[in-house]
Amino acid sequence: MDLIELLIKKLGINHQQAMGGAGLILQVAKDKLDGSDFSELAKHISGLDDILAAAPKSGGLMGSLGGLASGLGGGGDKIAMMTKLAGGFSKLDLGTDMIMKFFPVIETYFRKKGDDALDSVLNKITNKFG
Repeated sequence: MDLIELLIKKLGINHQQAMGGAGLILQVAKDKLDGSDFSELAKHISGLDDILAAAPKSGGLMGSLGGLASGLGGGGDKIAMMTKLAGGFSKLDLGTDMIMKFFPVIETYFRKKGDDALDSVLNKITNKFG
């Protein structure tokens, strides 16, 4: 089962919401990870470009708040990330509670691949965003 099908099945959302939510989360990972780490993730996702393209563009008040929070440094990065995700999830008609429901489904999808290099990347993500 691919990532989008898994999100639809586990979370009871539609295809557009699954694509957009996964795209938002993967875009944050792409922005925060170095290129080789993101490449390790990318090789396990079919249709990655389409998923990233499905992510709603941030902007408006939520985008501005995210920009301000990222300027705070340290904990501000996590606030900025959550603010960006909240704005995008809102555009998908998903509540902010859904953000935290996406993460374990996506992590489980990757962990089931049984790839040591991928596990190392997932541990880095957990340390950065956890």
